[in-house]
Amino acid sequence: MYTAGLDIDTRSYFTAATMIIAVPTGIKVFTWLSALLLEKRATSNRMTLLQTAFILTFAVGGTSGIVLSNAAIDHYLHGTYYVVAHFHIVMALSLIYGIFVGLYYTATYALYVNSASITGWCTLFVVSSFSLFLLQHYQGYTAIPRRYFLHADASSHALATLC
Repeated sequence: MYTAGLDIDTRSYFTAATMIIAVPTGIKVFTWLSALLLEKRATSNRMTLLQTAFILTFAVGGTSGIVLSNAAIDHYLHGTYYVVAHFHIVMALSLIYGIFVGLYYTATYALYVNSASITGWCTLFVVSSFSLFLLQHYQGYTAIPRRYFLHADASSHALATLC
């Protein structure tokens, strides 16, 4: 966002606005962690595993957002895979974990849910998603661009626009 040609005052405003959003969000994460740790039945509950995965995902996405709030670093990372990984961790993974916590919470009262399958799914999903998106964070740090501009010749231009 900062690479759009904004002047220094506007970039400073967006940096401050991002940090103002980040501080209450950090407090929210610590509140979730304290509520999770103070829960008496947290050791035997499978939903705790999903809640912990959600908090971990939210914290990693928030930390990468704090990195992007710095205008100088964002100028360097804007066109790389770092922004893609940050967006997908914040928007996709946190949403998926939130949905599955809600589904598991309601399904345990309505249906019998196999706890081993929930544990296996959550472990597989955490390992696979974090290996994918942390790799994209690394690719962003090494300045691998997220867009490659290829200009086709005139004969294949019509075919390229159809795909």
